[in-house]
Amino acid sequence: MKPLGFLAGVVVTLMMAAPVAAADTVGLVDGETGQWHVFDDEFGRTSFFFGNPGDTPFAGDWDCDGVDTPGLFRASDAFVYLRNSNDQGIADIRFFFGDPGDQPLVGDFDGDGCDTVSIYRAATQQFFVVNALGADDGGLGAADFSFGFGNPGDTPVAGDWDDDGITEIGLYRESTGLFYWRNTLDTGIASDEIFFGNPGDRFVAGDWGLVDGVATPAVYRGANASFFFRYSLTEGPADRTVPTGWSGLVPVSGSFGPLGATTPHLGLSPVGTFVKPLLVAAPEGDARLFVVEQGGVIKVIDGAVTSTFLDVSALTTGSGERGLLGMAFHPTQSKVYVSYTNNDGHSVLAEYVYAGNVADPGTRRVLHPPIEQPYSNHNGGMVAFGPDGFLYWGLGDGGG
Repeated sequence: MKPLGFLAGVVVTLMMAAPVAAADTVGLVDGETGQWHVFDDEFGRTSFFFGNPGDTPFAGDWDCDGVDTPGLFRASDAFVYLRNSNDQGIADIRFFFGDPGDQPLVGDFDGDGCDTVSIYRAATQQFFVVNALGADDGGLGAADFSFGFGNPGDTPVAGDWDDDGITEIGLYRESTGLFYWRNTLDTGIASDEIFFGNPGDRFVAGDWGLVDGVATPAVYRGANASFFFRYSLTEGPADRTVPTGWSGLVPVSGSFGPLGATTPHLGLSPVGTFVKPLLVAAPEGDARLFVVEQGGVIKVIDGAVTSTFLDVSALTTGSGERGLLGMAFHPTQSKVYVSYTNNDGHSVLAEYVYAGNVADPGTRRVLHPPIEQPYSNHNGGMVAFGPDGFLYWGLGDGGG
């Protein structure tokens, strides 16, 4: 190990999750204000306003350029409003189709590479499919074809369930999490069904995760403001969970293309309950989380299990601004470095060897003679490896 360096002050580390590649992503729309938040596959976002309160939002590729952009259905008069870019502005395309109260469905229903807006009439469980867009505030005319499918109260969804290049339809039962679909655009029984999500979840579909041409489920759970993605049309737990920070919004999905300048997304997701936690860290590339508690205990969260990684509570006091104050993992060896104030009020830096989820107390090695602190506050304690490979130890400003 390289020699110690000493640093007075504060060290802050930001750890970013590795991006998950996906053709389709999601967005959230505030139905009261018309504000859209559209995410890229790293969950950076761009935000803009489009629509009126009460409009039903969706996204589709209206100009056949491979990029999905906003659309709205105004249930009060069955008008459709479409925009060809993911930014603020007025509709580029306006027309009406269907009846007030119908529910819009978006997809490429004939495999020509362009999306259109079709409708589902819940009162009769009828789908009305059209393969063209209207224009100039005019009516679209009769549907190209229609068929019946589904049960009253279920929510219609659209996606390519069988990788044939044509969008098909399905329905989601929010009360139970049942999702069922057909692989052809006609009347008949469901081709298959699965359960995914919890009662009250909002369902969307897209080609995410595997990016294999097959649309698979995701649900938006407003209670904890998170999306849960499943990468196959099979039952099982979510393959990816993404907290968004917004609850009570309307989810949409699509392939939104390059978004230009985006706002990096931060969200909160609870991982456990701790006593005076001061720091969360992990070895580089490690999925576990290690939580430093001021009283002298380091907890490790490994999946759904939380256990004690190291306990030095007998060596320190967690009162005031003293206690276990820092931790750093060796970049290449199974060693961890902890900084704490001992029971005499002096700052100590010690090394421990660890294996798996436990550090061995018997391997303790003090790296520097304890440093006397003039006062009990402002003791510092942050410890971290720098890009030069040196271990840095922050000792505070002396207090007073």
